[in-house]
Amino acid sequence: MRVVRVGELREAGAGTVSIGRGSKHVSGRHRATKRTAGTARGSIATRITAVVLGGVMAFPPLNTPQAAADPADVQQIIDELEATSRDVEAHNEQIEATQISLDEEQQRMDERQAKRNEARARAEQLQAEANRKREAVNEVARTRFKVGNGDIVSKLWISENPQQVIEKRSFLNALRDNAEAQARAAAKETRIAADEFADVESAEATARFEIEQLRKKQQDLEKEREELKSRTDEIRARVDALSPADRQVWIEKDGPVHYSIEGLTGTNPLGMSALEAAMSKIGSPYEWGAIGPSAFDCSGLMYWAYQQQGITIPRTSSAQMAGGTPISREELQPGDIVGYYAGASHVGMYAGNGMIVHASDYGIPVQVVPLDSAPIYGYRRY
Repeated sequence: MRVVRVGELREAGAGTVSIGRGSKHVSGRHRATKRTAGTARGSIATRITAVVLGGVMAFPPLNTPQAAADPADVQQIIDELEATSRDVEAHNEQIEATQISLDEEQQRMDERQAKRNEARARAEQLQAEANRKREAVNEVARTRFKVGNGDIVSKLWISENPQQVIEKRSFLNALRDNAEAQARAAAKETRIAADEFADVESAEATARFEIEQLRKKQQDLEKEREELKSRTDEIRARVDALSPADRQVWIEKDGPVHYSIEGLTGTNPLGMSALEAAMSKIGSPYEWGAIGPSAFDCSGLMYWAYQQQGITIPRTSSAQMAGGTPISREELQPGDIVGYYAGASHVGMYAGNGMIVHASDYGIPVQVVPLDSAPIYGYRRY
């Protein structure tokens, strides 16, 4: 099987690109329009037959001889599998996003807790300082009272002349005034610290409410995840039960091509490096929620590729399409991220020449497919 290089694609214009079991004609811009994925109806028991053995549902082995399938039936199977897979992927992305939000809110709550502790310590310190200064004021008052008492004066100032007594009283008055000023300042700072403490307490109460709401939301999503697990198990079983010929149709549903980025250039060096990393994972298996290095889901491949460049992008597909810099189709450069379907439930990385590299579905390895292999949501650059 001949591998078509990027340079050959450019020179050939409309040409033939090998896709495994046959050849696919690609236009001068190397785009292909994907079939319309409708929602299949009806039973698929004609293709995937469950056999009851002792009360246990078992799928027939892959090497069981089967009659030739009607292409329409095969397409119905592919459509059903893809619709289920898209739904499972979207829910997994939603659960991942909720978990990230919960982790971030927990971190913010921890930070607020640290601020609260600091505010409490500061308030207590200022209160202790205020108490100390008030005691100093009281001591000055007691001393002044003693100075004003004749008996005490005769004892304390017996060797003093009147001028010295006046000077000492002036000194005590100044000391009193200074101590009272310090006490007032300390009391003011205590009130400020108390206000700050109250603000932090209020923020923490809000955070507790928000994080409780997030936990409830996550619990709801976890219940959905349990329900969806049965659907992912269904996808695994149904894909694994496909005949070799039908399994190949599943693998090739997006029109994969043998593609090399040798000689490819772009205006975004970071994107080029990320693309090289993603392309190095061609053939790696798909796994829901996986971020590498041996298996990936769609957003996990994007996340991992940029991580290799020391760049952390959002983890989920919808967050990846909400971040970065929005660009137009005409501005696409290798390494840009392309979102697909409503809500950006799927992503791939632009690989140049009207192609993307992506992790698609269970049973389908990381592969390069045409840019227009699915309905496009938007484009982002990191």
